[in-house]
Amino acid sequence: MSHLDFNREEKDIIQRAENYKEDSIYYLEKGDYITSFGCINYAHGLIDSLRILHGIGVK
Repeated sequence: MSHLDFNREEKDIIQRAENYKEDSIYYLEKGDYITSFGCINYAHGLIDSLRILHGIGVK
């Protein structure tokens, strides 16, 4: 997605997704697999929403 132009709000969403990814790693290392899984799924949902908004992979 690096070739796309994102507005400020979309860049904020990407930053939040990155933060959730880092949280997922933190909880994974602590052995809290359920929280880790929840964090990475939330990050995926945020990125997936941008994909849909930009028409990537949408038929």
